[in-house]
Amino acid sequence: MPQLPSGFSSHSAQVDDIRMHYVTGGSGDPVVIVHGAWDCWWAWRDVARVLAERYTVILPAVRGLGKTSKPDTGYDANRAGEDVHRLVTGLGHDRYALVGHDWGAVAAYATAAQHRDAVSRLAIFDMVMPGVGMIEETMVPRPGGEFLWHMSFLSVPDFPEILLAGHMREYMLSHFALFAADPDAVSKESIDHYVDMYSQAGALKGVLSWYRSFWTHAEQVREHRKQPLEMPVLAYGGDFSYGEETRQCMEMLASSVAGGVIPECGHWIAEEQPAFVTERLLEFLAAEAAPNHNDDLDAGAERRFEQEVQG
Repeated sequence: MPQLPSGFSSHSAQVDDIRMHYVTGGSGDPVVIVHGAWDCWWAWRDVARVLAERYTVILPAVRGLGKTSKPDTGYDANRAGEDVHRLVTGLGHDRYALVGHDWGAVAAYATAAQHRDAVSRLAIFDMVMPGVGMIEETMVPRPGGEFLWHMSFLSVPDFPEILLAGHMREYMLSHFALFAADPDAVSKESIDHYVDMYSQAGALKGVLSWYRSFWTHAEQVREHRKQPLEMPVLAYGGDFSYGEETRQCMEMLASSVAGGVIPECGHWIAEEQPAFVTERLLEFLAAEAAPNHNDDLDAGAERRFEQEVQG
């Protein structure tokens, strides 16, 4: 069991038909970070503990992922977004900033689209939303396997379970290395934890259900796109992964988008470049409370973060 950062605690709450796991720490305005497939809150540990110096940080796992329930149904963006909103409001927060990565970014977008008055700011990291045509293009076969083949493979009924059963460690090692800028960027400690978590009974069914619901996600995103988001949006992709496409995608879905590319980074942004991600989030979140905030404060927090990571 990975050790929680100082000041953080682990909880679960009943949200409709699921028992939803979350980790929380810090104090101040709420910031909700929704992780993606194959990892958990642990991927955001370094970012979260610095944000917790100024904010109440909540890291939930959506249905099917992490330690949250793995029901038979409900694996679509809108339902996941509703789960996130009900958890956070149930904790007493009527308005909150929202951060999402991978499938967690899809859930975060759906949360913001359905609860526009509640989400003050939305940050999307290294994901392109189904339904706008961009990720669909990356799934088209290309020479040398340079396409997102796993999106199709993992959505096929039955065969992924047959092929992955008993080979979870081999798959995880390949998956985290393939989609990172540095194949060794995600530590052995992290991979050991993720292998253990997604080898539990029902866990594989839960994570695969997100891929199998791809076209439902796409239909829901297309519907939300008719009314662009109006809250500020931050969108960054790793330069060895989605790159500029993350920002370009969100520009199709929102009216006020900033962001760009994370250098020397693949898909696992919070583990590959936690200092960069933390700095961008501190700047983005500080603008909500104080548009003329002191940049020296952010720089000081960034220096402390780097010292903590290195030390």
